[in-house]
Amino acid sequence: MNNKISDEKVANDIKILKKFCEYEEVVVLTDNALEEVQDALQNILSELEQMLKEREKYTIRLTDEEYGRVIDIAQKDIAEQKDKRIQELEAKLLDMIQGTEIINKETPEYVKENYIPKQVIKDKIEKIIGETTPTPILKPKIEWQPWDYERVYKIQPLFELLEGEK
Repeated sequence: MNNKISDEKVANDIKILKKFCEYEEVVVLTDNALEEVQDALQNILSELEQMLKEREKYTIRLTDEEYGRVIDIAQKDIAEQKDKRIQELEAKLLDMIQGTEIINKETPEYVKENYIPKQVIKDKIEKIIGETTPTPILKPKIEWQPWDYERVYKIQPLFELLEGEK
């Protein structure tokens, strides 16, 4: 509210001064007019002084030496942040390298413990086929022999394992 009144007063004072400046000839002012112009000038000067004081609150004045110290501190802070970030990234990279080494070391053992090689399955099929008579599993127009059913039940899961590998 106070700023609004002050702004209106300054605007009014500016109008008074502009009116005075518009005269092209030398003007003799009455005492009232002279006082009005002086008051307007005084109000505007007071307002300008107040604005400068407000602006001064937010102005930092540094000597060259102080300015140099501020720059040095800022550069040191930036360098420290950069070094810290580099250390973080190096630690992450080291973790990744160690993780890769662990994976490379443990994966073959895991595969060996948890997977059956294709050749082992194929060998098992050959073994089952070899245990029985060499009669084909499917005989056209001939009835199945009991050993054929047993062989099919043993071999079928092995074929499914091989199919799953593809």
